[in-house]
Formats: sequence, structure tokens, C-alpha cells
Amino acid sequence: MTGKNSRTTAAGMLKRLRNDILLGKIKPGTFLRQHSVAVKFGISRTPAREALKALEAEGLVENLKNRGYRVKKMTLTALLEIVDIRALLEGHAARLAALSSNGKLAQKLRVLAGQIEKAEKLYKKTRKGQDLIKWSQKEYEFHQAIIEASGNELLVRLTRGVNFQWISFMRDSIQGKNNKAVPSHFDIAAAIAKSDADEAEQTARRHLSNDKKVGLENFLGPVSNTEY
Repeated sequence: MTGKNSRTTAAGMLKRLRNDILLGKIKPGTFLRQHSVAVKFGISRTPAREALKALEAEGLVENLKNRGYRVKKMTLTALLEIVDIRALLEGHAARLAALSSNGKLAQKLRVLAGQIEKAEKLYKKTRKGQDLIKWSQKEYEFHQAIIEASGNELLVRLTRGVNFQWISFMRDSIQGKNNKAVPSHFDIAAAIAKSDADEAEQTARRHLSNDKKVGLENFLGPVSNTEY
């Protein structure tokens, strides 16, 4: 197998494993050993090792010495850390994106916001795993567009794994009703389009604060609105 084919195989397997974890097909606590993964996918150990290392970097699995990789279980502490870090990083990214905003970015964000709204409604209606993946992908594209527009490469690297961890946790946590007081993706897009750095940062952070409320309710039951 050539190096190029190995990378292609590893990327494809990474996507399949990641989706299976995000969909809950591979449960938290499940061990993913290099040999068994390679056998299951009919490939060599090298691409299997690359895929598992990538999942570890994304925070979806942990490497236990001499035991292999294990799909992470979310804890309350981890949840709070993820939401706080997302708010800080993505709030700052929105500020930077607003300072360098252009018509092309604004239009892209508006289109993605509409696609997110449509995908969210579909998933809440069907509760099908494939629809969850579509919704998650559009969410990821929206936030990633803002992060990349910030022009900060470190932000791009740091937020990737954090977002996948949040999607994994939120799989079974989707509420049936939207909180109208929480800024929408359209609100974030509008603030960036106006090149209002302060509003963009605060709108993005308030948008993410609702994630903290939803996450806490999974552990503690109903809680009051949380603001940063």
C-alpha cells in the first residue's frame, strides 16, 4: 500500500469511526484496539493507528497504555470545560471574523444558518442518525467558517476536537423546543456582516451559553438560564 493510499484509507476509516461514535453506534467505554479495527476494515495496522490517533486528538477516545483506545465517557467536569472553552475560543473567533468580514463570508454564514435550521427541524422530526449527522455537519461548517475567517491557525486547531466532543455529548440531549431568547446562527451572521466586533463576540458567546444550560440539565435536571 502506497503512502497516499494509506492516508486515503485512514481518512475514510476515521470518518466512519467518528460518525459511529457521534451516532452512538460505538458506545462510550468501548475499546477500539488497533488490530481489531484493522481486521474489521480489512486494512493494515498503519492506517488503523493513524485513525485512532486522530480520534484521540479530537478528544473522542483516550489511549490507555497496553489496553488500547477507549471511547470517552462524558463527565460533568468535562462538559463544563468544553462549553467554557468553546465560548471563549469561538467568541474571540467571531470578533476577529467581524473585523475582517466581507460580503462573501456574510452570505456564506446566512446560507449555512438556513441549512442548520432546516436540518435541525428534520432531525427533531425523524430522530434518524443520518439526519443528526447532516445537522451536525452544517453546525460544524458554520462555526468552522467563522473560526477560519479569524485568520488564527491556532484557533482552527484548538476548536476542531472541542466541537466533535460536544456533538458526541449532545447526541441524546436535543430539546424539542428552541429557546427564543438565545441568539441564533442568523444573529451571529448579522453581527459579523455589520463588522461589529463587540456584538459578534457577545452574540456568539450567548449562543453557546444555551449549550451549557442544556448540558447541565442532562446531569442535574432543569436549571436557570446561564449567562457568561
